[in-house]
Amino acid sequence: MKNNAHQIQLVSSRSAERGMTNTATIVIGLITLVVVVAIGFIIYRRPPEQPAITADETTSATEMAIPTLEQGAPILTSPKTMPLLQPDTSIDTLTAETAPVASPVPPAVQEFIVSGQNYSFTPNEIRVKQGDTVRISFKNAGGMHDWRLDEFNASTQITKTGETDTVEFVADRTGRFQFYCSVGQHRQLGMVGTLIVE
Repeated sequence: MKNNAHQIQLVSSRSAERGMTNTATIVIGLITLVVVVAIGFIIYRRPPEQPAITADETTSATEMAIPTLEQGAPILTSPKTMPLLQPDTSIDTLTAETAPVASPVPPAVQEFIVSGQNYSFTPNEIRVKQGDTVRISFKNAGGMHDWRLDEFNASTQITKTGETDTVEFVADRTGRFQFYCSVGQHRQLGMVGTLIVE
């Protein structure tokens, strides 16, 4: 009987050890999960690194083109990335050989808000430069309408009163191009306008 009691105690002791091992495994797993989630959160929350805007040491801050974001806000740089002239160098001493050539400015984004109402667009004439990216925000002021320009394969969705849709394209050739509403007979009823690319 004593032997049976000893075997039962031994089995209980092994079960307790397994329970502690399982508990330890669960705790270690939870700690690992928390650490992985925390690292993922830190990486996700960190803003992407922006390349520094640099220039040759002989370039003054006034000669550098300041790039802008699409919304028109200037990109801010730290003073370390805006080199100044050396004390013994003046703007007059810079030559075409020493002054860096400015990179070409990317084409502008021209944004227009076009309102569509029964059988007309406001504005009904839009002017842009060749190479410009054109963004049309079409606002439906009444009825069911869309904004379509076949030559640039640009069109909005058909919208209902109060809805807005946007389309963007590059005006890659010059000329006069008709935009129109493709719903029913709206084009034939005069719902047209002109895009002029200079």
